Formats: sequence, C-alpha cells, structure tokens
Amino acid sequence: MFDALTGQLMTNAHHLAPDLRLNGARVLLDDRFEDTSISLSSGLICRDGGRPVDLSGCVLLPGIIDLHIGATDRPLPVLSAQLTAAGTTTAYLAQPWGWQGGACIPDTARTLATALAAWTGGIDLRMQLRVEVQMNAEFNAIARFVRAARVGYVMLLPNQRAHSSQGYMANVSVAQLIAELPPVRLGLHGAADAAMRDMGVSIVEFPTDAPANGDIVLSAATVMQGRGAACVVMASGYDNHTPLDVVRHLVAQGMPLPQAWHLVSAGPARVMGVADRGQIAVGRRSDLVVLDQRDLSLVATVARGRPVWIRPDMVDRLAG
Repeated sequence: MFDALTGQLMTNAHHLAPDLRLNGARVLLDDRFEDTSISLSSGLICRDGGRPVDLSGCVLLPGIIDLHIGATDRPLPVLSAQLTAAGTTTAYLAQPWGWQGGACIPDTARTLATALAAWTGGIDLRMQLRVEVQMNAEFNAIARFVRAARVGYVMLLPNQRAHSSQGYMANVSVAQLIAELPPVRLGLHGAADAAMRDMGVSIVEFPTDAPANGDIVLSAATVMQGRGAACVVMASGYDNHTPLDVVRHLVAQGMPLPQAWHLVSAGPARVMGVADRGQIAVGRRSDLVVLDQRDLSLVATVARGRPVWIRPDMVDRLAG
C-alpha cells in the first residue's frame, strides 16, 4: 500500500520484490556515471530481465549506509519511514550501554536488540553498541550481549574523567574489554592512537582533532561546517542533517557527485566490511537511490529490490 502523503510504500521483507529493468538513468559504476540499464531480481542486481521502468532524467546510485543514527527512542517503523525518505537503505542505530541511566541502561539495549531481531521492514537496521570504557564490572555482560544479539559494531566511549587515550587506558583496561568481545568492528569516539589501532580499533568516530589513526567518521553537521577534509565516512550523528542533505551541499560547493556519494555508500561499506552493498554491480544487493538529475531531489529509495519510498509522480512507474 502506498501513502501518497509521505511517499512511503508500505512493504515488508515478506513481500516478494518485483523483477525490474531500470532504463534511461545515468548509473554510478565505481567512480563514474554511465548511460546503461540494470536489472533487479530476488533482491539482487542481475544482468537482464524484469519489467521495464523508464528512469530518464534520473541518476541511479547505491543506497546510503549510515553508520550512526542517534534515534533509538523512535519506533522502528517510524524511524524506517524517515530513513527511506532520505535515501538510507542500511542504518546502524547508536545504542549506549553506560552508567547514566535512562536510554543507557542495559535493558534498553536488550529491548532494541529484541525489536531488531523481529524487524521485517524494507531496510536493513542494525545496532551500534556504544560502551563506556570505565564500566569494568560490566565487560563480561557486555560481551555476552554482543554475542547473543549478534552486534557487529562496538563503539568505545572515553572515560569522562580522562582527556586522552593514554589517560583512559590508565583508568580502565580497554584491552580487557576487547579481549572479551567476539570479532566485531571496533571504533573509538573522539580519538585513537597507534596502541588502539594495534588492539583492533579501526574506526575513529567524530574526532576532536586531526589527524587520527583509523578510518574517520564525521557527522553530517561537521561536514556541513566545512571541516570534513579528513573524512572517509559521513554519518548522521545526532543532528537534523541527513547524509543526502550533505551530499547536495558538497556538490553545490564543487565536489563531483561520485566523490561525495562515496562518503555515504562505498566508504561505509568498506569500513564495515559489508561487501554485498555500497556499489552497483551484478550480484550485489539491490539497495538503490534514484535522484532527479536536475536538483538531486529524491525520486525513490529501493531496498533489496523493493521500492520503499517513491515520489508520488513516479508511483505508477515503479510500483505499478
């Protein structure tokens, strides 16, 4: 069912994705655009076949992968609707595990894990668990939770009483926590030194100073402020700018669209080690964004071959 007011196509993962042949668009292949057609079948990009869809006047790009969504207070269907309306097809929901109470208590993380396990919506929602490194007594429980909930991304938060990686390394044993965790992508909020890198911390989220050791993830707001030169990945963070907003801003400032799009799709896919998305190629997930070539406004969001958000004037073409 289509909601004409919001553009949201009410589908879930149990609905079969239609076989489509997308024609007429300029397609982003690696770092260049080509005038070509692609086919979608069974949630994947394939060589040919499918009902023809005319996307003349559009550009076709891999779906946005957002590594930090600070919105775990919203019901997943509401959050999904907001994300698909901004071109996001994979999102990591930032869930703290800390001492402050409220949303940071372990039960909140468990509730989110249960909701994610039952999620059957169109886009891929995952957890980024944010762990305060001074919580030594919780390390074993955290490790058990990460295994049970199949969390693939853990962000370490510095000790509030320290001001450098050396300081909080002295206060708590980060190495102890890392040793207890199963294999996951590890990040550190704020800064990382060579010692952290040697322990497997490969991602630096929202660093206060540059350069930093690791793949740098900056918030959309930071990039909008012109401080994104060292950025490898751009994520929403806790502000109201979406990655799509910032891509439009960067292009308006003169950055080529393929380079700007790398920050929100291929870059995050590489950093997280998810090789099945972030690029338009045969055999990859058919997570796609369709933009109007004139102003880069969103025309449609496609998740695993299913149109999950469509601009009203394009409904008959994509959802017919």
